Amino acid sequence: MGAISSAKVVYGLFGVATPAGTNITGGLTVGTKQTTTSFSTADILYSFNLLSTGSSDVATLTISSGVVAQTTGTPTISDGDGNDFEGVALGTLSTSNMILVEPVGTSTGQFHIESSSGTSGIDKYMEAAETTPLLCSFPASGTIVFTFAATADQFKITVLGQTA
Repeated sequence: MGAISSAKVVYGLFGVATPAGTNITGGLTVGTKQTTTSFSTADILYSFNLLSTGSSDVATLTISSGVVAQTTGTPTISDGDGNDFEGVALGTLSTSNMILVEPVGTSTGQFHIESSSGTSGIDKYMEAAETTPLLCSFPASGTIVFTFAATADQFKITVLGQTA
């Protein structure tokens, strides 16, 4: 399996507010500027692509192995075979770090991401015409289900974690 180093998440959400009023000048930054969180022990990092061929396609990621399978319909899955970027089988994921879900182009239907771990997992929706990526933590076991609501929507998913 390929070696992973310098694994990190970079995020931020901020804007500059300009107050209005008599004798008030300057701007005020609201939010969080670019921040980096490093994962020095991460040794699993992989990406896969999902493309819907029907409006009710469903694909399921088995978290521990990195294998992605068609569950309902016939979504096209690229690089979801449980191998890393060198084609070597991933180790068994035991500690989760982050998952990134990126729309490829502009989606036309709602996209649902849900884990099997109940309240400690993921239950997120990306709305139609969403172009902003979703970055979140995820459970270290079980599955993550990706449900499409439109044909020809495409998402790129990247997973970061570590073996025992």
